[in-house]
Amino acid sequence: MSKKHQDDDSQIPSPEELSRQREEDTIVVPKGQSKAKTFLIWGLMIFVLFIFSVGGAFQDSLTSNGDSTEAHLSWTSLDGEAHALDRATFYTKKREYSRLGPIYPILGMQEMNANDDADVARMIVTGDLARSAGVRVTDADLADTILGIFQTGEQYSGWVTSQRGLSTKGFETTMRDVLLVQRFMRLLSLGAGSIDHDELVTRWQANRTEYSFEYIEALTAEFKVEVEAGLPDSAELEAWLKALPALEQSQFNTPETWSADFALLSFPVAEGAGALLLAAYPRPAEEDAAQKGLDYYNAFIGSRFVRPVETESEDAESEEADLSEFFSYEEVEAACLAESPLYNSFADWHLDIQQQVAAATEVDLAAECERLGFTLVSDGTARNLEDWNALEADWADGNTGNALRFTSAGRFGASLRVQPAGITVARVSEKFAPALPPFVEIESDVAASWVNDAAATRAKFTLEGVRDRIGQRQAGEPFEPMTTPEQFAAAASNAGDHAQKDFSVKFRDYEERFVQPKPGAELAAIDEFLRFNPQLFELEEGRVMEAKPARDKESVFLVLVGPTRPAAVSKMQPQDLAIQRSQMMGESVRSFFVSTFEFKSPESKAFLEENFDYFLKAEDDA
Repeated sequence: MSKKHQDDDSQIPSPEELSRQREEDTIVVPKGQSKAKTFLIWGLMIFVLFIFSVGGAFQDSLTSNGDSTEAHLSWTSLDGEAHALDRATFYTKKREYSRLGPIYPILGMQEMNANDDADVARMIVTGDLARSAGVRVTDADLADTILGIFQTGEQYSGWVTSQRGLSTKGFETTMRDVLLVQRFMRLLSLGAGSIDHDELVTRWQANRTEYSFEYIEALTAEFKVEVEAGLPDSAELEAWLKALPALEQSQFNTPETWSADFALLSFPVAEGAGALLLAAYPRPAEEDAAQKGLDYYNAFIGSRFVRPVETESEDAESEEADLSEFFSYEEVEAACLAESPLYNSFADWHLDIQQQVAAATEVDLAAECERLGFTLVSDGTARNLEDWNALEADWADGNTGNALRFTSAGRFGASLRVQPAGITVARVSEKFAPALPPFVEIESDVAASWVNDAAATRAKFTLEGVRDRIGQRQAGEPFEPMTTPEQFAAAASNAGDHAQKDFSVKFRDYEERFVQPKPGAELAAIDEFLRFNPQLFELEEGRVMEAKPARDKESVFLVLVGPTRPAAVSKMQPQDLAIQRSQMMGESVRSFFVSTFEFKSPESKAFLEENFDYFLKAEDDA
């Protein structure tokens, strides 16, 4: 073998080296799997990594309709500089804005939809206009906003980390762009929120009309002597009463009355008192007696532990304490500890008998009182609410009637009453509904009502005579006369061949529909009449409505509808001004943005096209 061959052989790797190189330079195929399948898996993995690393630009190029460098969005800045974004760059920005989706409502930008090309385009263009106008967002502003949203830096960092492919720098850049637009919009709104003060007054007055009326008031009392001569006898008067509507009859009814029985456990507690009650309803062994005593004091300090007015201090040290309206807990602690168990056992019994009554089980109250050591108090007298509240008894108070007012017959009161005299509970024995008493008992009242009613009717007919003098009634047609103040006054006077009764015409000055009386004063009779006859505010000027009595029939009114006018500006209250200004400023701002920078407005698109050469291919294609 020649020397040359020997040299060539020396460059050939040994079998061991060749084997080692093959292990380092080739893909190891898992046992039981073909090489083709292995290469296919690796190819798919490389493709996926390629997609995620290249990102949206590559994906957009796959779906692009034409040249990817073609302007997808273009506009001109305030300084005249032209800008354009190709499709790939635009959709990259769109993805950046979409990452802030949940944050827009927090920033008060609910209208921003980062999935809408038009919204993203408006955001990009408006941000550039803001920068051109000199609007800036400082690092401090950005930091304050981020902390306001995420509360802590730790939560902020954790959220950014949880968003795949998002970096802190990328998020903050996009957030700064959004805040720039937000600030720009707010600055614009300050200038757009101007209002016309003349229009403000006009709009306020549109809901503030003042009405005037001229009227004649006939006092019913002036006609009573005239009608008393026709007062019917007792039988006719009773028939008149029974012919009245139920509501009008009810003014003569007796009030609701009821009788009641009371179970009483007297105070002060004598030795051995309450033993029967505690034996029947023992206190739980685990009950905290001290706490229950304090609870009892707090619950009934206003009824059980009121200091008697006649109590006088005997020495200077107790003088300050005696000035208190109620005994302190320390002063009555012994009584609270003694009475509290009795009260709670009494309450257990009360609940027990209420359940029995609800189950339609008859309760023998007298037997129960004997079984438990109570005193039964019952006199069978039916009293009305006022009389029950005024009942003078050691165990009663000013609310005895109120406590039973809505209790049905056969039922127990809803709660126990605790007074210095003891603990009581009441059961309503009988209840009597309001009803007309024997006629002889109310005849004088009915007669007075008849006279008042007849006098009001006579006054009404007299005023209708005045109305007849300003119009002509036609059979089968409504009588709705129109007149002037001069004719109204002439018809009311006692002059000429129509002389009957002389009335003076009064003027109800301009006021809004709802008149409030001055503090300490009563509502004028004409204002109350107008309040309950609101149809007068809807009638045309010059109309004279049919004469009508007031609710109490003390007066009858004939009213001429006068002119109206807007309310005087001097009546505008500060809160009225503030509300009107706020509404008008809001409307002005909304109107401005609809026609300029609002994301969803067609007028906004036209504005941007005309002033900033705005173009979005997605909108143009549509």
